[in-house]
Amino acid sequence: MRMLLLLSLSLIILQPETVVAQKKGETLLVVTKDADISVEGKVLKTLHEGYEVVFKDISAPWYWVEHKGTLGWINSTTARTIPEAIEFYTSQINANPSSSNYRYRGDAYLLQKKYQSALNDLDEAVRLDSGSAKNFDSRASIHSKLGNRKQMYADINMAIQLDPTSATRYNNRGVLYASDSKPDKAIADYTQSIRLNPKKAIYFKNRGMSYKKKDDFKSAIKDFDSAVKLLPAYSSAIAERGDCQLELKNYEAALQDYQAALKIDPASTDALWGMALYFDIKKDPQQANQYYENVLKLDPKRYFAYYKIGSNFQSENNFAKAIQNYDRSIAIKPTYRSAHRNRGICYRKTGNYAQALKDFDQAIQISPKHPDAYRSRAWLKITASDPKFIDLAGAKQDLAQAEKFTSPGSWRLAQSFAGLYAAEGKFDQAVETMNKAIALQQEHTTLSEAARQQARDYLALYQQKKPYREIPLKP
Repeated sequence: MRMLLLLSLSLIILQPETVVAQKKGETLLVVTKDADISVEGKVLKTLHEGYEVVFKDISAPWYWVEHKGTLGWINSTTARTIPEAIEFYTSQINANPSSSNYRYRGDAYLLQKKYQSALNDLDEAVRLDSGSAKNFDSRASIHSKLGNRKQMYADINMAIQLDPTSATRYNNRGVLYASDSKPDKAIADYTQSIRLNPKKAIYFKNRGMSYKKKDDFKSAIKDFDSAVKLLPAYSSAIAERGDCQLELKNYEAALQDYQAALKIDPASTDALWGMALYFDIKKDPQQANQYYENVLKLDPKRYFAYYKIGSNFQSENNFAKAIQNYDRSIAIKPTYRSAHRNRGICYRKTGNYAQALKDFDQAIQISPKHPDAYRSRAWLKITASDPKFIDLAGAKQDLAQAEKFTSPGSWRLAQSFAGLYAAEGKFDQAVETMNKAIALQQEHTTLSEAARQQARDYLALYQQKKPYREIPLKP
């Protein structure tokens, strides 16, 4: 009799309606007031209603789940899939239309990306209880997804007003300010978060990011130091600190940070990108391109990575590979003006003037106030080896447009005008303007010796009363 009773109890526990096998990686929602994550009877963490967990495995009547890095067992009756949670809270609302039940169902709709249904539920939750900060938190999240920035700020401000003791809320508002390019307001909120909870590494990291946005790299480094002290394996904070060291020209410190971040997380795109920039600065395009390629393996839509690879190939006069990578950059972002302009320069240098003009035209169409594109198009019309493409009147118009949008004292613009004067046969004016361009170059300490030598070569040519003609190179 006892055996039969135990068998019947076991069958009840294993019935499908009680324990449903979930898909690994699926999000579950806690639907009871409290739910303990435990291992071998030891409670590791207590979760509250509405918390999300990730399903990993099952051993009836338990689910093996993860919550923010904590792994353990949770009773299967305390958590449900998102569709099941919506069904559960619908029945709860029918029995008890409380503010919290509407909020929990709205949160579930939000995870299901049914934003209007979520908003309807949170509007009702707020109507039923306008004194609940959590209701405004949830509705702010929905307005964020819907792009309702004004309503989003209004809700998070109200949540903070109702409960000014939450470090998380100040941090969340700081993130919003940061995304809206308001770093000072973001810093003020992150500072408040840190005051309320100085043991949270992400608050220091976020504030460091805003200092970095303001180019206050020393303050940013201090915050990244604090974040890493609290969380030594914080790879993204270490990589961001590396960026700041790079900006301050502390190159070895930057390299150490990037290497440390990659040791912790080999898939850190921030650290891989930093390594690429480091090797760019060190004039090692092959190493730089290797790291850009590694970034693209993880994030194939990074059009700027293709652009940087193209630029490095261009600097080595490998125009075919440069064009190939500019093609990829433009395929991802057709309106990327710099890729069009640089590809145009590659076509110009290889004598494909028709295609070069198309790219310069496109860059100008994308950005009519882009002086470099006007200047590049003018240089083709001045220096083309094929006389059919020489157009000095058009070049003069292009340089006039470039001048409108160029800061005074540009050696590049002066050099372009010197080339135009030489092509027009005004060699005295060309020599005078080229000397001016060379004098302006002296103010640029980082300018390459190749660029300085090229300027001297132009000057020598004009002194000989000869215009410059660009000899096409092999692709």
